[in-house]
Amino acid sequence: MPENRILKIDLSEDGNEPLRNPIELGKRIRAILPKEGKAFLFLDEIQLCESIDSPYFDDVRTTSGEKPKITFYSVLNGILSAHKNVDCYVTRSNSKMLTKDVLTDFRGRGWEIKVQPLSFEEYLSAKSDSNLPRVFAEYLHYGGMPLSLSFDVPSDKEHYLKSLFEETYFRDIIERHSLQNDSSIRELTEVMASSVGSITTVSKIADTFRTVEKKGIARETVSSYLGYLSDSFLLEEAERYDIRERKIIGSGRKYYFADTGLRNALLGFRQRDVGHLIENVIYNELIRRGYSVSVGVISVFDKSNPKSNPMSDLEVDFVAEKGDERDYIQSSYKIYDKKKLEQETKSLRSISDSFRKILVEEDDFPPYYDGFGIYHIGIFDFLRKGDSSEN
Repeated sequence: MPENRILKIDLSEDGNEPLRNPIELGKRIRAILPKEGKAFLFLDEIQLCESIDSPYFDDVRTTSGEKPKITFYSVLNGILSAHKNVDCYVTRSNSKMLTKDVLTDFRGRGWEIKVQPLSFEEYLSAKSDSNLPRVFAEYLHYGGMPLSLSFDVPSDKEHYLKSLFEETYFRDIIERHSLQNDSSIRELTEVMASSVGSITTVSKIADTFRTVEKKGIARETVSSYLGYLSDSFLLEEAERYDIRERKIIGSGRKYYFADTGLRNALLGFRQRDVGHLIENVIYNELIRRGYSVSVGVISVFDKSNPKSNPMSDLEVDFVAEKGDERDYIQSSYKIYDKKKLEQETKSLRSISDSFRKILVEEDDFPPYYDGFGIYHIGIFDFLRKGDSSEN
């Protein structure tokens, strides 16, 4: 594509400050767009474009008593309607503009592309070190935020991630939602960071605050704060799925961090629960591959406990679905012996349908199917080649 067909306006540049007025932005865009032929328009840091009172309706008021507003949404909608030859890409900061804001105001003309931290395969491709276990341990610790790769000194990486957490994520959340006392959401985020991969509920979190943090916090507040953390792309939520009944279970969820480095930075890089971090990385990889991911639950008959409740619930770490595909995936940190192997595969062996059942192990070995039809694959192959024996 010729360079004159690729147009970019960065609203964070001081020379473009006048373009933070949507009317002026519209004038500039119309001036640089070609009248015909394909063109690509990139608008960076669009959240800096302020909404303004419309100068065309001095005596008109909305139902709320305010003057009509002009926003970048209305400007772009008009431009894109008139210029069918233009593909427009808009970037924004984390929580300053939510997905529902964008998709609603663009009236079906746009969709969202989530740009995620580096996958392990991408991270590995940027490293000169070919020692997989060592690079993977580093990836678990520092995560996949691209700029962290530019620092050679570990303390510099940690400082960068801590600053990113404070100056970008927390600041965005606090400003967007006008939080006067930010200590509670900070403490809540630490609680979630410590419980990655654990089933939790809003009530359980509120109880944790009362018993551990020695402070009360309403369940409604906990629920709102979890929503803020999800909107800012810090947390991802996985609902529980009843495999036999084929339905979502209303109670209990698991939460995962979008990046393990950010999670570790919040905790001061003190908690090294490798098993849960690997589980977090697998979850992120499945999301990156376009799967809808839930936590599987399957009820089995427990012969060892016939007098009380003969049924017990087993957990499948992930039920990953995409179209007609479904994979049941179990993550295992260490398998020391046959007993541990039986324990890790018990839930998968209890599933009677014909969808793929996969055990992802930390050890490095050639993938294989066992006698129960379970596909065993090492974490490095899973993250680099996918989850299929065809790869």
